[in-house]
Amino acid sequence: MLLNLIIIMVTLGLGWPWAKVRSARFLARNLTLVGLLELESIQQDAQAASATGEGLAGLLDAGGLDLG
Repeated sequence: MLLNLIIIMVTLGLGWPWAKVRSARFLARNLTLVGLLELESIQQDAQAASATGEGLAGLLDAGGLDLG
C-alpha cells in the first residue's frame, strides 16, 4: 500500500491505474475462501434487459468505428 501511494505521488497521479492493478493482483493472490461450496444453491437472477446501450451506439454511430 505504501509503495502504491509513493507511485501515485511520484507520477503526479498518472500511476493510479498501475497502483489499482497492483492492489487487485495482491488481493487475488491472497484471497482464500473457507467452508463448503454448494454448487447446487448458486443461481442466476434474471434481469430485464434494456436497449439503452444499443440505442446510444446507434446515436453515436459506434458501429462504424474501427479501433484496430
